[in-house]
Amino acid sequence: MEIEVYRTSGGKFLLTIGRLDIELLEDDANDLKAKLEMVDWLEGLLALDEDELEDFREDMLVLITEAKVEMTPREKGLATQFMKGEYTKATLRNILEVGMKTDIEATRRIANKYIT
Repeated sequence: MEIEVYRTSGGKFLLTIGRLDIELLEDDANDLKAKLEMVDWLEGLLALDEDELEDFREDMLVLITEAKVEMTPREKGLATQFMKGEYTKATLRNILEVGMKTDIEATRRIANKYIT
C-alpha cells in the first residue's frame, strides 16, 4: 500500500493512501502513517520462513538492547517471547512498536530489509 504525506498551506497534512485522501494535524498524520506501515510489515513478516524470522529477530534485538528502551510489563513479556523465537502476530507487533519508539527510521530499515 502506497502511503504519502503532504503539507497543506493551512498547516495541516494530507495523508494519501491509495485513492483515499485524509487531512490531519501533523502528529496525527505521522501516527497514522506509522500504524499503516506496521500493518504492511506484519503481513510481510508473518509470511517469512523461520531462518528469515531469526535474522529479523537478531536485528531488532540489537536495535532495542543498544538503545536500552524502557518497556511496560506487557511489552517485556512479549519481547521475552519474541527473544525465545515465538513469532506470533502479537510478539511481532510488539517488537515493531517498541522498535518504533526506539528509532523509527532504524525500524523502517530493518523491516523493509526483510519485506519485499
